[in-house]
Amino acid sequence: MKARVKAQGRQEKLCLSIGMIVKNEEKILEECLQALEPLRKALPCELIIADTGSTDRTIEIAEKYADTLFQIPWNGDFGAARNETLDRARGEWFFYIDADEVLDADCSALIRLLQSSEAEKYQTISMVRYEYTDNTHSDYSTTHYLRIHRRVPENRFNRSIHETLVANLPICQLPTVVHHSGYQDEVIREKQLRNRPLLEQEPGPMTPKRLRELSDTYAADIPWEVEKKKELLCQAVELDEQSGSPELYSAAYMSLGNLCLFLQEYPEAELVAKRYFARRTEQPPMMSDMEMYYILGLSLHNQDAFSRAVKPLEQYQALYVQYHAGKLYTLDMGGVMLTSAGKHEWMLSTFLLAFDYTKLGEYQAAHTYLERTNRKDLLPSHWKLSAVVDVIYAAESGDVSRLGETCHWLQQLPDREPLVEFLQVFAQNAKQLMPAFERYFDGFSAPPDDPGLCRAQLQLISTLWDVSDKNLLEELFPLVCRYIRWDARFCRLLLRPEVCTPENRYLLPGEYAFMLDAENALALYDQQNHEGYFCSLQALLKQHPERSQEISVLLAPIDESRKQERKNREEFEALAQAVKTAFYDALQEGKQAEAQEILSRYQQLNGDDPEIAMMRIMLIQPQGGTLS
Repeated sequence: MKARVKAQGRQEKLCLSIGMIVKNEEKILEECLQALEPLRKALPCELIIADTGSTDRTIEIAEKYADTLFQIPWNGDFGAARNETLDRARGEWFFYIDADEVLDADCSALIRLLQSSEAEKYQTISMVRYEYTDNTHSDYSTTHYLRIHRRVPENRFNRSIHETLVANLPICQLPTVVHHSGYQDEVIREKQLRNRPLLEQEPGPMTPKRLRELSDTYAADIPWEVEKKKELLCQAVELDEQSGSPELYSAAYMSLGNLCLFLQEYPEAELVAKRYFARRTEQPPMMSDMEMYYILGLSLHNQDAFSRAVKPLEQYQALYVQYHAGKLYTLDMGGVMLTSAGKHEWMLSTFLLAFDYTKLGEYQAAHTYLERTNRKDLLPSHWKLSAVVDVIYAAESGDVSRLGETCHWLQQLPDREPLVEFLQVFAQNAKQLMPAFERYFDGFSAPPDDPGLCRAQLQLISTLWDVSDKNLLEELFPLVCRYIRWDARFCRLLLRPEVCTPENRYLLPGEYAFMLDAENALALYDQQNHEGYFCSLQALLKQHPERSQEISVLLAPIDESRKQERKNREEFEALAQAVKTAFYDALQEGKQAEAQEILSRYQQLNGDDPEIAMMRIMLIQPQGGTLS
């Protein structure tokens, strides 16, 4: 097709040229172009699109937005195609973007910079790119995004793949976000297979950068490919160390360290981080430092090296703050993904620091980090960890105040697995947790008169309801009694007295009615009326079958008492049988005096045994003679 150029309505100097190369992008192109509109309306701007052979509606969509639209034959060279758009650019700045990238609705920081004289200080502008791995956009990594460059004749795209412009200094770091969906699971495999031959056939020596880029074309979740992926990254690191250059290639270490974490090869991940820091001599701190401290902290934590893990995790958090304030050196990144720059990773490190300080017995430091946590900022894959951290902290520090909130939060999750994990860890630490609960509630000798405060304490006790370990039931009983009595008190604080009477109980919500009836049952237990208590619980179970777990806890002491009675009775019967056997053996051997002594003692021990009468007869006529 012949190049189409829209007539320019204004002749002012162009601030920004936006260049794109596209092919068969009808599903995603309109969203990308529509997102550029606020930027284009705010600035003297042009949009240049080169199509490399689309057979769908891509050109039709592009015509609605592009100032310059043309077609070029595709020869497998991304750099050459980019240069075609660069050759037609007239703006002071050049911004190249792909169809699978969407500029965030809030691009005000970028607009303000380009409208001000402040932009004159810089040669390159960086933004943040979110790399999404699924359609929900809930999980992503962060890439340092160097795509806006001052347009100078000598700065050209010079590679057939992974083409870039030189990021000349100084660089202005902006918080503006670009959303990238090009590496989601359903398309990443296609791109890996497309890029691999291009990288393998690229002319020139195999550098650490090319080795790392080639490793990206191998999948981490395919066994026969992950070995090759790791091999290429190890070669990249070794080649970087052998180069003798003071400039290290950070991306190779980051990729290898993250792969080792993914493979759960924690000692190897630790070694990669140490090799990186052995090469790191430059200042100021770089973005890759943040990533490598994160890798080092996680690798040490997962080896239970808690005392050594806290320092790199804290160093990571300090650099995380600097990163989001735009104060870290950026040129080391070059578009490589940062796995540690998101709020999910920062929150994970906060939970890990709380856990590690707990294990070190430094409970004040652990509590400080727990106060900074927010489970909403965790990935679902980390939910179980957060619950486990709370249990371990409570068990070892004796501070159980967070557990009620934790259990309540877990119960609201659509996935039950974190709750199950929480309860399992709770059961494993029950011996430490029970005294901690008792100490906590000893601070409330009576139920609080404030309904809100009372309810808050009840939520904490109710954590115990979901513990299904039968061995814990007897230990739970005192706390469950407290729960019922407090909840009954809570009901009376909220309700009119006449509604709480037994005859009006049917008017109450099920939970309130249950608690008031359970309180009456406990009164029978306090009076040692175990039979009446048992009957009351049977009636409760019929009326409230949904509360079977609570009732099973209330039955525990009765069941245990009955088990003990049965055990005692069985032991006594075995003892009685042994005594009677000894009696008959003595008679058989003609030891009358010994048999008499055994019978006398047995009568004192079990005088109600009807067999004693027969034993007396046997003693008088041991040989079975007739009575006179």
